[in-house]
Amino acid sequence: MSEPKQSSKPFPRDDSIIAKLPQGTRISLGNTAVIDASQFPLHIPTKEFVNKIAAPICKYINSLELFQQGTKVEILEPEKKWVTGKIRLRLVFDFIPDGLEINKTSGEFVSPLDEIRNRSI
Repeated sequence: MSEPKQSSKPFPRDDSIIAKLPQGTRISLGNTAVIDASQFPLHIPTKEFVNKIAAPICKYINSLELFQQGTKVEILEPEKKWVTGKIRLRLVFDFIPDGLEINKTSGEFVSPLDEIRNRSI
């Protein structure tokens, strides 16, 4: 599977940058509302936004070890030797500016301008 084009950027985690969630937004993990803007728009520092979403995930996993140090594994690919290393869990938040969509088949970001860019001259 190929990496998507880098049209998105990492979601900032900063107390001075504010995320505005429109009224009606509700982010749940399981049956628990993590962020609820169902009654009114919510303005929240991006660092707090990410932490509110990540905290229940870390609690569910019951250990930060997978996020921080990782766990030792060995990988065996066909016709190759065993390779030792670590597997580490990463939680990534991307910001995708309006105007970009994700192609459901390829997982790549699609811009409305891609069709024009790809035309033969």
